[in-house]
Amino acid sequence: MSEKINLKPHQNRKSVKLHQQIRFLSYNAIALAIILLMAGTKIGYITLGFLSITLIHIPCLVFSYQTEYKYSYIYGLMFGLSSMMMAFVASTGFDIIFRNPLISVVPRVIFAIVAGVVFTFVKKIQNLKLRTTVCAISSMLLTMLHTLLVMAFLYICAKDNIYSLYMMDPSANFENANQTFNILFTTSLLTGMIPESIVAFIVVPLIAIPAQNIFDFSFSTIFYNVYRNKIKLENLNKSNPKLIFKKY
Repeated sequence: MSEKINLKPHQNRKSVKLHQQIRFLSYNAIALAIILLMAGTKIGYITLGFLSITLIHIPCLVFSYQTEYKYSYIYGLMFGLSSMMMAFVASTGFDIIFRNPLISVVPRVIFAIVAGVVFTFVKKIQNLKLRTTVCAISSMLLTMLHTLLVMAFLYICAKDNIYSLYMMDPSANFENANQTFNILFTTSLLTGMIPESIVAFIVVPLIAIPAQNIFDFSFSTIFYNVYRNKIKLENLNKSNPKLIFKKY
């Protein structure tokens, strides 16, 4: 005797929506855990004197690739808040300046939003090799954008703080202090941006594109794949829609 499973459309929609919400929360919990782990263990923020290399932009780019522009700002916000948190933990050095949310949070949110928009178009490329190449180049350029945004906000919001931190007095000798500042600023920009961009170019496509097969799915697709050899669509009444599956 055949066994029938009756699923009302509104019940099916609720079930799919619930699973999508659970998946979204789980996904963001994983993202937050990775970002906090990298921040807390100093893997994400490597500081060598005045040189500071940031690696948390890597998971931020990977997660932005998966969710595209709709939710990418979340990962930029996580990125920025982790940076501000580590700045409050630090007692000395250049990182203290990142206690200002205009420097630690705002440029990271902008960076993540732009990354989400860019990756929305990258994912539409059908050819895998071409998509991988474009993803690598985009990740490199986005990393450069991130560094430029942070440096721009540093220059606008914290120039006086940097003068004070490195004991430069522009009132006494403005030309000398300004020249020293520009050298320091340019050195920090290049020494941070170049290695970060190279790492993003290599790592992001290696993780983001294979991970797309894991995260880019819907509950209905899973339902179909599991039961496609066991169930059969028997009837669909348009006036009173019901999906009736008959097990073989």
